[in-house]
Amino acid sequence: MPCCFPGVQVELVHLAKYCGSLVIAPSLANTGIAICNASTHHQSVLRADDLDLPDRPQSPTHSRIKELHRCMVRQPRNTDWWWVDALQMAMPVFAKLGAITKDPQYFAKMHELYLNTREQQGTHGLYNPADHLWWRDRNFCGALQGTEWRGLLLVARQTVGPWPPWCACSNVLPADVAQRAEYAQTFKEMAEALRKVQRPDGFWNVSLHDPTDFGGKEVTGTALFTYGLAWGIRQGILPAEVYRPVVVKAWNAMAGEAVHPDGKLGFVQGTGAQPKDSQPVTYDKTPNFEDFGLGCFLLAGSEVYKLATMAKPASR
Repeated sequence: MPCCFPGVQVELVHLAKYCGSLVIAPSLANTGIAICNASTHHQSVLRADDLDLPDRPQSPTHSRIKELHRCMVRQPRNTDWWWVDALQMAMPVFAKLGAITKDPQYFAKMHELYLNTREQQGTHGLYNPADHLWWRDRNFCGALQGTEWRGLLLVARQTVGPWPPWCACSNVLPADVAQRAEYAQTFKEMAEALRKVQRPDGFWNVSLHDPTDFGGKEVTGTALFTYGLAWGIRQGILPAEVYRPVVVKAWNAMAGEAVHPDGKLGFVQGTGAQPKDSQPVTYDKTPNFEDFGLGCFLLAGSEVYKLATMAKPASR
């Protein structure tokens, strides 16, 4: 469909061209971090195809992306995604390529890598089935079980753990892909876990298990949880009567308490690996990257707007 805003259209063209220059060589397909970092840019290139752009990226960019991921599909190793952010960085690209090429090998390899992250990384995998939350990476599975963290959330990332794969992949994964049900179930489990640990003021703490571990208002995690919950309601995955109040409380908290008159966001934790990093998190403090967290907040706003404007079911 055409892009409604010319300025945004132009920016998407420039972004897609820039991202195309960040395709790494297939010889680096054995370096998990390099692949996942590149994959975040590849998502923008591939998504540009869904828009009616006047100057869309040229095919060589797409060919290089496909070549890189074909290398990953062919290799037997499944241990590259050892931190939870890898799921949201890389899984959407595998899903999109599988849909574009109609090659189920992309879906199969994506799921193998996902299962290794979920069930084998660290001691017993990054997913904690007892509380339905995820450890940040394999180094945190044993030592920090009492202080489970939301993970390092950067501006371009959509949400935590399996949420971005499910939000981004659900529209392109064929209905007959068996793992769709597994991803959806994990999504629902995590949604309920997050609902239970939301703060009374609408925010979430940086530590999901220990409110005394640098607890307080924090926008990046709150924004991405809000995004995922709102999306789940709109898709009919989450019951609106249960989760809509959670979304409303979170959005009102961010919009009412974190946004400065000039648009700056407060209560944003900067880069780091634990709750103690980039502290203190306050209304006035500027994080180490001044635009840190803006993407998270805008994603949340986009889904909250869609949720607020969607047609309500007719009364029966």
